[in-house]
Parts: sequence; structure tokens; C-alpha cells
Amino acid sequence: MSHKVSIIAFLAILISPLHASAKSAWYDNITLEAGLTTVVQNSIGNDYTIPATTGADGEEIPSTELKDQIDFAFTADLMVIAKLSETEEMVFHLEAGSGHSMSDNIPSRSAINYDAYDTEVGDQTRVNMSQAYYQVAKADEVFTFAVGLMDVHSLTDTNEFAGDETSQFLNGLFVRSTGVVFHEMPKYYAPTVYLQVKPIPFISLTLTYSSPDGNDIFEKKEIVGQVGLHPAINERKGNYLFGFILHDGDFTKIIDDTVATNTGIFTSIDQEVTDMIGFFFRYSQQDDTLLQNEVLAATSFGISLNNLLGNEGNSVGVGYGFIEFNPNLITTLDEGEDVIEVYVRFGAGENTTVTADLQVFNNLERDDKRSVMAGGLRLQVGL
Repeated sequence: MSHKVSIIAFLAILISPLHASAKSAWYDNITLEAGLTTVVQNSIGNDYTIPATTGADGEEIPSTELKDQIDFAFTADLMVIAKLSETEEMVFHLEAGSGHSMSDNIPSRSAINYDAYDTEVGDQTRVNMSQAYYQVAKADEVFTFAVGLMDVHSLTDTNEFAGDETSQFLNGLFVRSTGVVFHEMPKYYAPTVYLQVKPIPFISLTLTYSSPDGNDIFEKKEIVGQVGLHPAINERKGNYLFGFILHDGDFTKIIDDTVATNTGIFTSIDQEVTDMIGFFFRYSQQDDTLLQNEVLAATSFGISLNNLLGNEGNSVGVGYGFIEFNPNLITTLDEGEDVIEVYVRFGAGENTTVTADLQVFNNLERDDKRSVMAGGLRLQVGL
């Protein structure tokens, strides 16, 4: 009950300045977007005992029993968008969630349920202010600027057919490079400055500057730059994104343990072929000389079939991904990991979809039971 009161009070404070407008009521300037995503997943073939080992400090680490099990996770989102003018807005994102699904049970280098977001404290699920930022667009959106607490990882490396874990692929390998190859921000959401310029309609230039927590923002930072080409080939839309990342953090050189900056490159491509068919491709690679970079690169590609049977909610996606390990760090069981994911989404209502999802993992980093499957169902409701 206390969370509901807090949210109502927050909304009241937000809208009170807009209430005084003589030209429009406050609700004409406020947009609410709500979403609820629940995921149930079951592992198949995951029965395995991780042998006891001795840690680097000589301490014995006991064996761990893994088993097939059914897990549940959910996330709930409320996005509040306050229109300040024709070109300006404030955005507030409230989020709550619980559970990790299969991501903490199957020893995969990918995020098996990328939507899982745990806000539990003790035995209670709390509501977090995930994002709070100001955005302005000028000259018919030729220039867009934003500043505040943001989901910096979603601002670049986007993809029309492989970029939304609530409605498309669940595995993070098919959502974005961060979290599989590049390192996420410690708190995921971060103080960020965002700038995008579109000098002509089919070219975009994007730059983000983020700090992990706002402390010492010029020493520990992440800078991402991206060039986007957005042609219409035979009147079919396409997005061809190419970018780089510079990440100052707790990175050290393998050879001498000196402090270093992580660097990486990425590309994300999606292309419509027909009204129903689209293809996607993504590749990313980071510095192989850093102690924290056990994953060197990742490649993924696939096909999306959309608007099946005339229903926008009906879709089928098939993706294949390969995760390459850093040969300077991983010298056994180093073949790299293969991931195949297939999802079938049904439009169960105007704002409701149900998705059946199957993921197949090969060459997991263990000496037995190296191929495992994870099947799941996802319910997504949004307004």
C-alpha cells in the first residue's frame, strides 16, 4: 500500500505545475505508458554437479548441485511523460521486478531472460525510479538532446527485429551487445548526456556520455559513439548502425595489472524484405588484453516473420548466436558457446501477447551436460 501512495504523491507533484495552464487541462500534457511482463521458464538437461574446487586464496569451494527446475520472474513498468512544450518533455520511469528465471541456473555466458530485473529488498519488492530525464528536440528533430538518469545501454545498438526482450527474443544475445560482450553499468541505469544529430533523414550521429553513479564523472565514464544509415531499399526500411565504446572502470591489463580503459566496436543491422519478413545481424568485439574481458566477441543473426494472419501481435523469430571467448584468458572448454532461440508470439488481445520461447545452448563451459534447453512462456500486457 505504501508504494501506491508514493506513486500517487509523485504524480500529484509532477502534474501540479501543468494544472495552472489556462489553455489545457493537466491531463492533456501527461502520457502514461504501463507494462507488465511475466516469464516462466523450464530447463531441460541441466542436471549436473559442479565439482568442488580450491579458490585462489586456498579456500575450498564446495560442490554445487544443478537440476532442472521451473522458474518465474516478472517486471512491471510505469512510464510518465510530461509534455512541457512542442519540443520539450520530462520522462520518469518507475520499475519493479522479482526473479531471474533461468539466468542464474544455466551456466551460460548469455542472459537467458534479459527482461528479469530484481528490485527485492529483504522479502519485499520495491518500486525503483529507473529513469528520470529531460529531453528536447529542435529543428524538426534534426537535433535531440537529453540529460538525466537514463537506460544508456538502450540508446545505441538498437535493432527493429532483435532489440526488445518483452516482445521479441528473450536472450540478451539477441537484444544488445551490452551484458554479453560489453560490461553493464554497476547500477545499470546511469547519469547520462545524450545527443543525436540527423543532418539528413537517412543518416544519424549519436553520442552518449555516462557516469556509473555521478561521482568523479571525468575519471570513470562510458562514451559511446554511433553512425546510423537508414535507407529505404525498394521502399523497405533498413537500419545499419556502426559504433564504438570507451569504458573507464575497474579494468586491468592482463600482462602487468595496470589500470586500463576498455574499448570495443559494434554493428547492428536490420532490414525489411517484405511487409512480413525482416532480417537482422549484430556483431560486437572488445579489448582482449584486459583481465575482466573473458568474452571477446559475439555474433548473432536471424529472421523475423511479422503481422501473421493480419494480426500485428503475431510474430515468429528465429535467431542464432555465437559467443567467442578470449583466448588470453580461457584456455580450456574454449570452443565458444552457441545459442539458438525460437519464439512464437500470439496477439491474445489488443494490448496482450503470449509468447512461447525455446532456447538451445551448446558448448557450455563444463565437462558434462554441455547442451541444455530452456523452454518458456511469456505474458506481456502494455498500454
